[in-house]
Amino acid sequence: MFAINWLIHILPFIIVISILVFVHEMGHFLVAKWLGIKVEKFSLGFGPKLIGFKKGDTEYLISAAPLGGYVKLAGESAEEKTGAVWEFYSKSPFQRTLVILAGPFMNILLAVFIFSCIFFTGIEVPYFEAKIGEIAEGSPGSKADLKKGDIILKANGKQIKDWIKFKHIVLTHPNSTISILIDRNGERKNIQIKTELNKEKGGGYLGVSPFIPPVIDVVDTESPAYKAGIRKGDVVLFINDKKISSWNDMTEIIHNSAGEKISLTIKREKEQLKINVVPKLNKTLDIGLIGIIPEFKTITRKYGPIGALVQGCSQTISLTVLTYRHIWMLIKREISIKTLGGPIMIAQLADKQAKEGLMNLFYFIAMLSISLAVLNMLPIPVLDGGHALFFLIEAIKGKPVSEKWLEWTTKFGIAFLLTLMIYISFNDIMRNVEKIKNIFHGKNTSQNNQLSNQTP
Repeated sequence: MFAINWLIHILPFIIVISILVFVHEMGHFLVAKWLGIKVEKFSLGFGPKLIGFKKGDTEYLISAAPLGGYVKLAGESAEEKTGAVWEFYSKSPFQRTLVILAGPFMNILLAVFIFSCIFFTGIEVPYFEAKIGEIAEGSPGSKADLKKGDIILKANGKQIKDWIKFKHIVLTHPNSTISILIDRNGERKNIQIKTELNKEKGGGYLGVSPFIPPVIDVVDTESPAYKAGIRKGDVVLFINDKKISSWNDMTEIIHNSAGEKISLTIKREKEQLKINVVPKLNKTLDIGLIGIIPEFKTITRKYGPIGALVQGCSQTISLTVLTYRHIWMLIKREISIKTLGGPIMIAQLADKQAKEGLMNLFYFIAMLSISLAVLNMLPIPVLDGGHALFFLIEAIKGKPVSEKWLEWTTKFGIAFLLTLMIYISFNDIMRNVEKIKNIFHGKNTSQNNQLSNQTP
C-alpha cells in the first residue's frame, strides 16, 4: 500500500523532471551535433544505467536517479583532450558557448511553446471584478485612500479589466509607487500608493483582495457545513443577524468563531432558511472553518496563432524577469531563502497540478522550465552560466582559464550547490512533515488543504 501511494504522488514529479531534462539536454545535443562535436552519451537521469542502446557514436540511456541528466561530449575535459577535430575543446570559445547556452535556450523555447499552445486552445481562468472587497489592517492599502467597493480602472496607465491584471502589476512592482485610477460611487479619483515587499513570496504587496459575492459553490461532504444542511448555490445573507455583503465579511466571522454556534440566514432559490453551524478549529491555521468554497466566475482566454505566440512570449518574458528579480532579492537578503522550494515542493506541486488537469500540469511545466533556464544561466561553476563565463574570459584573454583555477572553482560550485540543495530540502521537509506522513500512511489531504487555504 505504501509503495502504491508513493508511486501515485511521485509519478507526476518524475514525468515533469524528465520532460524538462530531456528538452534541456536535447539543446546541448543538437547544437553539438550541428557543430560536428561527437556526442558519446545522452542520459536521462544519473547513476547506474537502467536501459539503453547505441546508435552511431552516441549511447542513449535512462539512468536510475531521475533528478537530472547529461550529455557526454568527446574531449570535454582536460584528461580526455586529444586535439581531434570532433572534440568539444577543439571548437572556438564562441562555438562552445553556443553548445552550453543551447540547454537553457531550449527550456525558454519550451515555455514559449507551452504558453502559446495554452492561449491558442483557450485557457479558463477565475474571473474577479477589479473591485476591492477587503483591505488588510496595517497594509499599504489601508494607509492609502482606498476603500471597500472601489473599482480599479487603471494601474500605472494600463487598463484594468479584471483583478488578475491588477494583481500582476502589484506583484511585479515591489517597493514601488504605483498610480491607480479608481471609480468610487461614480466619481473618478487618482491615487498614488507605495507597495511593500512580500518577504514570503517575493513580490509586491498592497494588502487588498477582490470582492467575492457570498455564494457557495463547493461544500465538503465531511464538513460541518454539509452536516448542518448547507448546499451548493446557497447565498449567505446574514450571520448572527449581521448583514453579509461579500465573502470576506462571512470569512471574518467564521474564522473568529471556532467552536461557537453561529446562525446563517441563506437564500436557496426562492426561500430563505436559517441554519446553525459550529465552525471547526483548524489547528494549523488557528481559525474556524466550516468547509465551503465560494462560487467563482471563469473566463476563457483564447487567441489566434499569432496572438497566442505573442501572449506566449510575453508570459515567458514576464516570468523570466520575475524569477531574476526574485534571485536578486535573495542576494540582497530582502526575502528569505526559505521561500525557495526543492524536490519535495516540486513533487507536491506536480502532484497537485496533475490532479487539477493537463492544462494546469503543462502550465506548471512551463513555469518550472523558466526556473531551470534561469538557474542554469547563473554564473556559478558547474552550471551552464559558469561555463559560458569561462569561455568569455578565454575569448577576451586569448587563452583558456588555467586548469588549477578551473578545478578549484568547480569544486566550489559543486559544494555551494550541494549545500544549497541540502538546506532547501531540509526546509521542504520541516515545512511538510505532516503532509509527508499523510502520504506515507495513504491519507488524502488535497481536498482539506484546498478548503483550509481558500475558504472558511
